[in-house]
Amino acid sequence: MPDEFRIMRMSRSEATDNFERIVDLLYESHRMIFPSMDIDRPSIVERIDRLLVHLEGGSAMLWGGFENRRLEGFLWAFERCFVGERRLHVNEFIVAKSLRGRGRGRLLLDAATAEARRLNLSAVDLLCSVHMHDTLRFYDKAGFAVERYQLIKRLDGE
Repeated sequence: MPDEFRIMRMSRSEATDNFERIVDLLYESHRMIFPSMDIDRPSIVERIDRLLVHLEGGSAMLWGGFENRRLEGFLWAFERCFVGERRLHVNEFIVAKSLRGRGRGRLLLDAATAEARRLNLSAVDLLCSVHMHDTLRFYDKAGFAVERYQLIKRLDGE
């Protein structure tokens, strides 16, 4: 792995400095994860605006993966209580498409996992779309297991 890829915990200021890149990465990711939905940039911008508010308030954590000083991935997480258990919930986790499969995502996930351990949390959890087979394999190799299923019943076209 090239030495120029590095992981850093990002502040609100650093997230603001990388705002457009975060939006681009999240937009790319959501279009891939939700292919049947109409993903628009304004909704992504709104989501990242909320991230900045949570970073400012200390309720969100953000790690960035930088290669040659360019943000190429990020992991956004927050602490939550799930059925009485303190966990780190990974809210968004994206690595640029051109860098996937080269260990960058594992470095981001390892940084978040280390923080969860430091905070004495009992687990790291996340959601993943069922059609993301490579991503599911990645999580399986990282030690994740299916805990529950999220089901949906569409009400249009009934």
